[in-house]
Amino acid sequence: MSTHEQPGSIADALRAVEEQRVAAQERHSARLAEVDEEIERLQESIQNLQAQIQTLQESRAQIEQEQDPEFEGGAELIFQVLREHSGRLAERAAMWAEAVAAVEAQKNKALQSPEIAPLVAEYQQFRDGGDAALAQLPPSYRKAIEEVHNKVRDQLRAHLEELDVTPELDAESIPLDVVFSSDEGLVMIITPVSADVYSQWAGRPAGLDTRIAAKIVEGLYTALRGTAAEAAEAVYGGHEGLLAMELEIPLDMSGFPERLQAAMEQTFESAVDIAAARVELRLAKVPVDLLLPADDEEVDDA
Repeated sequence: MSTHEQPGSIADALRAVEEQRVAAQERHSARLAEVDEEIERLQESIQNLQAQIQTLQESRAQIEQEQDPEFEGGAELIFQVLREHSGRLAERAAMWAEAVAAVEAQKNKALQSPEIAPLVAEYQQFRDGGDAALAQLPPSYRKAIEEVHNKVRDQLRAHLEELDVTPELDAESIPLDVVFSSDEGLVMIITPVSADVYSQWAGRPAGLDTRIAAKIVEGLYTALRGTAAEAAEAVYGGHEGLLAMELEIPLDMSGFPERLQAAMEQTFESAVDIAAARVELRLAKVPVDLLLPADDEEVDDA
């Protein structure tokens, strides 16, 4: 049932229809205006979001061009540890040199003792001119003198073996890290040994640091033995003041890091003198990024 008042005439009905039409149009226009207002608000929000997205995209592009600060700082941390270990090695090498010198002094003193000195003199005398003198003697005399000489030699050898002892330090064991990376066919090893061991080898005495460097090289070539890279030659030099080694191996040579780890451990364990110096050598694999500082320095072939 309609709630509108019944028109009394057609004219009244037409006016009522017009009023309802106008009211409906106003309501329709109001709804459209409301929707348009919401659309405008959303469009403004979208524009703001697009501006934020553009700003973020520009920031992302800039970050992509920058070096990863984590790796840059990581390289410095690695070399801080290696330099600290190099300092430890220098101190321990000095202690070891003193111990070796003390053993040599005792050995030289023993060689001058009444028990050994005559044996040394007789052995040297026979060595310097014994063959020529023996050649002029009859066979029977020659045999007797050779028997005496052999007896002196054996006695002297026994004394020397007793004197040939490896000193053992009464000190706390120090761990020293050797690090390596293997990436894209390039093997890189950084040692805690000073680069002077290589660059100044002709003018400096061999010591504990030289011995450690030699064992690292031995471990490297032990790992290469029997592989496709057996004939490869390493490049030696200084890197951040430390002795470094680089070696190229075939790209398809799988399992080399594990092989190197095993070879180094075996080589380190066999070094009795290094153990006597109370040094523990450890090998650690690190990403190549952490061995290359920000300037991407290569091994300096000193």
